Amino acid sequence: MKRLSQPRWRCSLAGWLLALLAWPLLAAGPPGTAPVANAAEDVDTLPRHPLELQALSDPDGVLSDLPAALRSARDKRDPRLQALLHLAEANACRVIGDWACQRQAGADARAAAVVADEPVLQVRGIIAEALARMKLQDFTRSERLLAEAEAMVVRFEPPLPQLHADVLLNYSSLSQMLGKHQVAIDYAQRGLTLLPEGIGLAMQVRLLRNLARSQAQIDDFAAASATLARAERLGAHVNDPKLSAEILLEAASMARAVHDFSIHDAKVRQVLALGHDLGNRQIIARGHEAAGLALMQQGRASEAVARLEQAWLMFRETELVRDERRSLRQLVAAQFAAKAAAGTLAPLIERMLQLETTLDEADRAQAADDFEARLRYAEQEAELERLQVKSALAAERQAGLERVNRLTIATTVLGVLVLAVLAVFFLQLRRNHAALRAANERLQSSQAQTQDLLRLNAAYVFLLDTEGRLLQANPATAFALGRSPKQLLGLQLAQFLDGDGERAQAEYLQRLREQRQDESVLAVRDMQGRARQWRVVSRLSSPLEATRYIVASGVDITEQLQQTEALREQSLHDALTGCYNRRYLDEFERRYQDSRWAAVNIDLDHFKLINDEQGHERGDQVLQEIARFLSERVRAEDAVVRLGGDEFLLLIGRAEPVWVDRLLDRLRQDAPQASCGFSLGAELRENGESLAQTLARADAAMYRAKDQRRRQA
Repeated sequence: MKRLSQPRWRCSLAGWLLALLAWPLLAAGPPGTAPVANAAEDVDTLPRHPLELQALSDPDGVLSDLPAALRSARDKRDPRLQALLHLAEANACRVIGDWACQRQAGADARAAAVVADEPVLQVRGIIAEALARMKLQDFTRSERLLAEAEAMVVRFEPPLPQLHADVLLNYSSLSQMLGKHQVAIDYAQRGLTLLPEGIGLAMQVRLLRNLARSQAQIDDFAAASATLARAERLGAHVNDPKLSAEILLEAASMARAVHDFSIHDAKVRQVLALGHDLGNRQIIARGHEAAGLALMQQGRASEAVARLEQAWLMFRETELVRDERRSLRQLVAAQFAAKAAAGTLAPLIERMLQLETTLDEADRAQAADDFEARLRYAEQEAELERLQVKSALAAERQAGLERVNRLTIATTVLGVLVLAVLAVFFLQLRRNHAALRAANERLQSSQAQTQDLLRLNAAYVFLLDTEGRLLQANPATAFALGRSPKQLLGLQLAQFLDGDGERAQAEYLQRLREQRQDESVLAVRDMQGRARQWRVVSRLSSPLEATRYIVASGVDITEQLQQTEALREQSLHDALTGCYNRRYLDEFERRYQDSRWAAVNIDLDHFKLINDEQGHERGDQVLQEIARFLSERVRAEDAVVRLGGDEFLLLIGRAEPVWVDRLLDRLRQDAPQASCGFSLGAELRENGESLAQTLARADAAMYRAKDQRRRQA
């Protein structure tokens, strides 16, 4: 298959030359930058355990030694040491890319630091957990954790600039992941401003790395080159192999962007040497991956396949599934460019689909686990508060009963002093009543607070009996259903469920009877009669309760589901032409898996000359015109797909040979009307084969047609 086109940068040729020439000239950094002669005199102002530094070069060894060290710290009842060891664990997990491990280690470090009353270690634990959640794409929770850490840091006296810069570094990384590159630049520059000369070299290198990435994203290549050169010089004095490899890879990527493959290859060789010296297969794999991308950009597809295959196998052996998925996508593209046989591509595509499914399921499971954990924590807090109130009342009542018993015994024994004892008893009884009244007032206050909590809670909180009748609902629930809380009492939940409400209610109650708890999405009609989607978490009370009931809490996720569907639909379309993109192939195959489909592969002739002679804007216009040309000649149910560059694909769902032949004849007859000549190849599905196999045959047919046209010319 034709090699995919490379990303098209928006800067002019003069901009490329300026960035390339500025690389050596700006190695000393921007004006006013302090020289790096004393860069080796790095001062780390943050408390660290030696294992945390060792984790930079030997993460597996640190993870092996940590269990014994943690047991020893727990035996010594030293929470500060436990916090430091958990931070070392978080760093080791970061180096090997185990984000779930880093998230848990950061949370454990924070908990131990709270016990040890060490705010600095507490903030470091929060930052470690926030970074892990960021990598797991839990952006909302990550941002909240960073805000909490920053609120603590700004109150420190004296200030800790290195710790504050760490918070800003993670804000910069979060902004990059969300595509807010100017914001990422601002955070990185603020972090660099905070760090004095000689303080936190590793932190400065990471901030410079983020700054260079974001500058490149907004096409400021001269500034990005200078920033990256400064990061390389500082990184030479930092003992962090993974960070050094990241800087080298960024430099290689920058060189590849300006087509300076000599610098690129030199950086890649440094990465590979670093990986081999450390025995780090992840670094080695990333080096092979960078080399393969450069070879693809140079049109050396066969060599690129070999290097990308090495990277993929190493990522697979080290079980780095996200890196494996990325490298596998690149390998498949290279195989297509190298015109690999369908038999070679099929297992790769099958593995890629398997990884997509596995990672999607893992992300969904992670999100569900986080939600359940937060819900259990809230329930435990509420239960603890209830038990504490109940215990206090019982203690006070028991004390009152004991005092009454003592007075009664004294009255019997001291009959002679009846009047005096009665007076004492009367006074004591009044005090007991006052204490009981105070306890009742506290109980009523607690109940009022509970009612306020329900009233102010934006979530939909309600109680049901085991027959589905509403026993209680907070104002948010009542407002959403268009009734008052009193009007809801005794009504069946089924009255407010969309569609077959009675059936939905019966299934919901059956799940609760079988499992005692349930988390599901219910379709509810709101006060305006619109169908809304509520995610409801429910729990059936204990069988020991005199009257069993169901407590439920829900949130409206209608907009979230709509946004998710809109984003999914948007992700299936090409931004330039409006056609479907490669992601649609899986959707098409699922939709027509039991049908006979057809694939028509279309490749534009001499499109590169249009770009070279008339400019990329004209090239983009031609691609849009071709997309309209193809869309006007297929049925509404058929799909026009832009595979990349100048290559299009027509997917015919329920394809009949007669219709496909008619379509091909029409395309050939109308070809003079198209804004660019093209070659095409078409194939019908055979023997229930996969879409990838049909595409491979259509691709081969297209190339045969292209070769035949060249020979005829």
